[in-house]
Amino acid sequence: MIEPSLTRRAVGLGLVLVAAASLGFASRFLHDPLMADEVYLVIAADHLAREGRPMTRTKADAARFAAIARASGPSADARDTGYALWHPPLYIHLVAVVFGLAGTGAAQARLVGLVCLLATILATYILSQAVFRDRADRRAIGLLAVFLFAVNPLAIQGALVVDIDNTLLTPALLLALAATVRSLDTTGATRDLALGALVAALLWIKLTTPLVILPALAVVLAARRSIRVALARTGVIAVVGVAGFLVTWIAYTGTLGLPAAAPFEHLGASLFGVGPHGALPAVALDTGLALARLALWASPFLLLLWGLALAQRASELASTRAPRSEDLLHLTAVTILVAYLVVGRTTFSFPRYHYPVLPLLAVLGAAPVLAAWRAAGPRYGRWLLATLVGAALVWLAGDPLVSTYAAVRERLVAGLALGDVIRRVALQAAVLVVTPLAIASLGGGGPRTSRAPAAVLPLAVATLSYSLALDAIQTRADYLVRYGYGGVGTREVLALLGREVRPESLVLAPAELVYGIGNRASPFPDNGVWTSGPALAGALSAAPVRAFAYGLPTNTIEQLLFLEHDPRVVAALRESFRRWTIGSYTVWVRRP
Repeated sequence: MIEPSLTRRAVGLGLVLVAAASLGFASRFLHDPLMADEVYLVIAADHLAREGRPMTRTKADAARFAAIARASGPSADARDTGYALWHPPLYIHLVAVVFGLAGTGAAQARLVGLVCLLATILATYILSQAVFRDRADRRAIGLLAVFLFAVNPLAIQGALVVDIDNTLLTPALLLALAATVRSLDTTGATRDLALGALVAALLWIKLTTPLVILPALAVVLAARRSIRVALARTGVIAVVGVAGFLVTWIAYTGTLGLPAAAPFEHLGASLFGVGPHGALPAVALDTGLALARLALWASPFLLLLWGLALAQRASELASTRAPRSEDLLHLTAVTILVAYLVVGRTTFSFPRYHYPVLPLLAVLGAAPVLAAWRAAGPRYGRWLLATLVGAALVWLAGDPLVSTYAAVRERLVAGLALGDVIRRVALQAAVLVVTPLAIASLGGGGPRTSRAPAAVLPLAVATLSYSLALDAIQTRADYLVRYGYGGVGTREVLALLGREVRPESLVLAPAELVYGIGNRASPFPDNGVWTSGPALAGALSAAPVRAFAYGLPTNTIEQLLFLEHDPRVVAALRESFRRWTIGSYTVWVRRP
């Protein structure tokens, strides 16, 4: 028996309630200090709002700091400024509009992310209706998909990161996928021209991720129609999209006098400069760790749920060879997932490149979950109890994102054994294994159907339990929960430096600390500075450096070990500075 479809009013009320819950969790973090790459984007948007050009601070290398050491004072100048054109600046323009209306600040920048979160919630529902438009229960599928996405900790925290992938790119990509899905059964040149215009608009947000739609569409069209049709259609879309972007981009950069080649140079450096390096076992280990990090952020149960749906579609395709609309989403998700596990991975432990995959997993997992729910029959009380028990288990085990990142880094830097961390991680892993089993026992499991294996419903409830537990843990956390996850003491360090350092003094510290205290005189150190003994020792001893700070949130383990043990750096610090250890940071302030 098919249940009656949800009314539009019920769907609207459900979307409002889900959005309110997501924003409620997110509001706690709106005023968090900016961290790492967020600083550069905010500076660029502020400069664009005030002076009309996307300029930001650049990183000073070791040679630059060596020159500062020979100078008589702080010398941040035009050499420390450059164009923020790593990607086309549509996102920066959007943030600049907000800054022009509401002023510059971390909270204002994150308002853009929260609006994009709401847009992503709506776009997720729209995409689900396009994919499952022939099903009577499509509204229920869409509402469930939105719920699975909106309460996910990656969705909430990602919306608060000041960057492109997890804000403007995601809803735009979802809407483009919805239009592409609707185009599969239509004909006419206008259709492909319109899709090409969508691709051009997406390229104004980012040059890489939007292009994954094209090979995914080609594969689906080749299976549904023919290889000739697939090549013809995707070729037209690609040519129109790329040409449309290039024409508008050249006009934009020519009008403002900006370097048109800048984003393409950055793209080339990203593809060839930060890809996998080293022996195959080391690359495999790094990729596996990035996948584990993504799983802990997005919920390992949601990835398993999607894996079951993907395996089932593969089995159906092997027998019927009739691709469906959701196959376009599967291909897009797989492409983004694999590509950014190889290039990019995580940024300061946060998987921002994979953020657009999350709503796709929610949409693809919702359909089998709904089928399993209906097959199992109404057991509302039992499943509610199972959800609460699962959440309690995850809560009691503690935050796995801390124990697998910050706790490990702290002990490696301090030279301590990892025994207690390994035991904690093993306990948390055991809890993650036990949680769906306990949920299945309490809820009664689910019968296997043509659309839903028996494990689907327990995994769906475990996904919800994990998300709610981690949301609650992060909401109560006294540590960083995005970039530099698990770091402690950022606000306290900013307060100390704000008291001890005048705005015109020279500070040698990560960008978020220099910017956070309003210091505009000090260059932002490049990664190489932190392991350059001559540059550091010279700057600390010869130049009027008022303070020197570093810490686990954004410095690497290699950098911290160097700073703590290099004899030249240690001698220069002990001679003229006082030391404070504040949470995850070490701060040195020059003696009077």
